[in-house]
Amino acid sequence: MGNSLPPPASFDLVDSVARTRDGDVELVLANPTIDDLASPPVLVLKQGKRTLEAAGALVGEPDERRLTVRAPRARVTDGIWSIAAKTASGGQQPIQARLLVQANRPLVLLWGAKTPDRTEPKPARTGVRHAAASAGVALDRVLSVLPPDKAVGLGERARRAARAVIR
Repeated sequence: MGNSLPPPASFDLVDSVARTRDGDVELVLANPTIDDLASPPVLVLKQGKRTLEAAGALVGEPDERRLTVRAPRARVTDGIWSIAAKTASGGQQPIQARLLVQANRPLVLLWGAKTPDRTEPKPARTGVRHAAASAGVALDRVLSVLPPDKAVGLGERARRAARAVIR
């Protein structure tokens, strides 16, 4: 069995949530231990070139504190957002979590600080080169039922003919 413990973070990952409330995105980080947190607390959400600051409040007893921040849902577009806390010195401290936004689905607080560089799916490959690559895969399947010496010769001739057509 693998390790089912959450990764180390500067807040309680299990008791923290992301949700929609009154038309806003609300992030609640349980028991944050963020060094040099700005006052009032501000989380910075980033997705590609987009940046959004969400102001909030730190409430509760020292052993049961919650950092709650809100931002307008209309400004938080679909995709994965990285999260950082503004520090009192004006810098930013990355938070070991990300926010996943998917249309009208519930918001998700993902564990881990890294966000993939690309949040949109790659466009489908089209054109002659894609068709040739697909044909090559099909050719390999057909040739696999022939004896190896015949398959090699036929495969080479078919690929030469395909290259001549593409060029």
